[in-house]
Amino acid sequence: MEKCGEVLISRKALLSNIKKIKSVTGNKKICFMIKANAYGHGIETIVNYAHNYIDFFGVSNINEAIKVKLINPNSKVLIVGKTFSFLKCAKYDCSFVIESKEHFYNLLDYLAKNPEDKKRIKIHLKINCGMNRLGISNLADFKKIYNLAIENAIVVEGIATHFSTADCDDITYLNQEKIFKKFLNLIPKRQKPIISVGGSGVARQELNGNKFSFDMIRIGLALYGYGPKALNLRPILSVKSHIIKILEVKKGCFVGYGKGYCSKTDVKVGIIPLGYGDGISRLLSNKFYVFINGEKAKSIGYVCMDMFFVDLTNVDAKIGDEVVVFNDAKKWAQIMGTIPYEVLTNLKLIR
Repeated sequence: MEKCGEVLISRKALLSNIKKIKSVTGNKKICFMIKANAYGHGIETIVNYAHNYIDFFGVSNINEAIKVKLINPNSKVLIVGKTFSFLKCAKYDCSFVIESKEHFYNLLDYLAKNPEDKKRIKIHLKINCGMNRLGISNLADFKKIYNLAIENAIVVEGIATHFSTADCDDITYLNQEKIFKKFLNLIPKRQKPIISVGGSGVARQELNGNKFSFDMIRIGLALYGYGPKALNLRPILSVKSHIIKILEVKKGCFVGYGKGYCSKTDVKVGIIPLGYGDGISRLLSNKFYVFINGEKAKSIGYVCMDMFFVDLTNVDAKIGDEVVVFNDAKKWAQIMGTIPYEVLTNLKLIR
């Protein structure tokens, strides 16, 4: 198969990021979030690199959970999205969240028909502290669900919540923390479920001294290399390609679709075989840079579906030369007016 681009994942940078996160969270357990094909990095690579250094992998659904189990059967997996695939969760030994009273009753109905699976089911009760997405919002509902789970010998492996503003709003974070503690106070002292919190912004709170008594942090973006500057995290993903054509374009001529670029002088144009079909957003057109032989080359014209253009006028380059297309999701996110998560998960070079 002809190669148009290559994604490189640095195992060294990933393990360094894990170590740095543990250093600020007191070596608490880590649930490494690998939803959406490991945030665009590739589930198989990330599981193989990280499984010996973390405690759980966090996924969105049963399909992602099964992928992890097929790659490494010994890995613990937590499904943080809402799943009704209780049979498969039991079969593949996957933990999952229960996010409402109705959701819990669905589980009870399943177990009434499949009592043999009771010992293989492990749940984490999800608490809504202000995200207003998934989670139990009512203290009475939580108490009832928890007690019913214990009465029915269902393993309550954990209690979980997700702080919506840990990365940007300290006051709201602390208020959500107070709400979470009210739920935790209802758990009998002798019982010790895993208390887990998400997401990467919690590392910032821990670094700033807003420490909270939890057992496990569910964390994604920071482990991929994007988090508090003080941690000096390193992006683990880079994208490389090559020049497939070089041509001379005269002054006053256009490059690409829709007159997206008009040359003010004679220019040397390079063609790179990647485009928005590979996750290089059209919003980046005329605004991003690549590196060729250590020199910066600016993109020009509108990004095409499977190609884009760069100005090579002042760059010593030839056909076949390597091009470092991408190594920092934050820079692209700023140009696009979005967040690094979207940039990374839009990359389509790893299927």
